[in-house]
Amino acid sequence: MKRTLLKIITIVFIVLFAFIYIWLESFYYTDLTCGCSSACSSFYISKTDKIIGYIIIFLSVIVITVSLWKFRKISRWWSILGLLLLGTAIYGNSLMFFNPNICGSSLNESYLYFFSNKIGDWAKTDSEHINMDSLKLRKLDGKFLGYYYLNNDLIIYRIGKKPITLHTNFLFWNICKQEITKHISYGLDSYHLPDNSEEMTILLGGQDMPIQAFMQEVNYNNFSKGLKYQKLLKFDDGTTRLYIYR
Repeated sequence: MKRTLLKIITIVFIVLFAFIYIWLESFYYTDLTCGCSSACSSFYISKTDKIIGYIIIFLSVIVITVSLWKFRKISRWWSILGLLLLGTAIYGNSLMFFNPNICGSSLNESYLYFFSNKIGDWAKTDSEHINMDSLKLRKLDGKFLGYYYLNNDLIIYRIGKKPITLHTNFLFWNICKQEITKHISYGLDSYHLPDNSEEMTILLGGQDMPIQAFMQEVNYNNFSKGLKYQKLLKFDDGTTRLYIYR
């Protein structure tokens, strides 16, 4: 009688878990998870990694079930391993970065479906322009300006503060960096100062932004044509500037 009751309870929990997880997955791929009903840019893990995560979840549920039922005298200690695999796969499948855009130009991280935290704001007020007076008054300290991809790490440079490093992967789960670069580069790119000329272009980036970060952006935007040489300078307003001469 106890074994029969245990099997019934286990089946009920499996069905309930499957229902909740499917609902979370469908909810996760809507704009509502960004806190904005429109114009939200979301960056999820790749489809291949997601499918592997589904397989791990399926196998972990089987391991938990057969261990609880003591199928062929399998120890119930295996359920602990199943729970660890289940939690790891759910965490990996739920990784996401997003930018609410018109609801506030910022970069946010979401995990375990229910939890999210704000990483920081763009320095550009409309993702295109910078208020130079606010910059001089140090009102933009801590704002994002410039980025650099190094392996699976997204290094974001900030005005007047040290850069921060975001891991865009967890174990084998990876967020497509091409998609992130494509959709948030307009907000995170360095700022082209308006006093540029045909012979010289000035790019404004965050504190301690190296020339490699500037050039990654320049090459990505096919901006390096006719480049003769460049000069990097640090300013006391918490920014770094790259002078490109043609």
